[in-house]
Amino acid sequence: MCENISLPPIGDAVDSHSVIPIIHPPGQLRSIKKSLSYTIAMSEADAEGEAKSRRQQKKMTKILSKAWQIDHADPFQEVEDDQVLAVGGGGGGPMDLTTMGQSLDKKAYPLGRKGWEQFARELGGIYNRFIAW
Repeated sequence: MCENISLPPIGDAVDSHSVIPIIHPPGQLRSIKKSLSYTIAMSEADAEGEAKSRRQQKKMTKILSKAWQIDHADPFQEVEDDQVLAVGGGGGGPMDLTTMGQSLDKKAYPLGRKGWEQFARELGGIYNRFIAW
């Protein structure tokens, strides 16, 4: 389908009232509409996912700050390299609360259950290293 429109003669200035012909094959409008709807839905889903991620990060930060404020939490806050070597060299997770805070800042914990499990495992690992030490 082609819409009937009039174009200005060549050489004339094109003003805001001039129309360019648009050709729409059958079904293309539906396809464009579906694509646009999908894009809008995806952007809404992205925004919702981002909001969930922010809430999760805020809760994790609150838990970490409470762990930081516990009486006698000094050994858990920052670990020096010689202490790490004495404990057994790491184990894959963060060695102190400062490192966990840096991981939170970098958004290293995925959204949802897996992120919470990783956070709990790493927080528990910090305390387990000191118990074993």
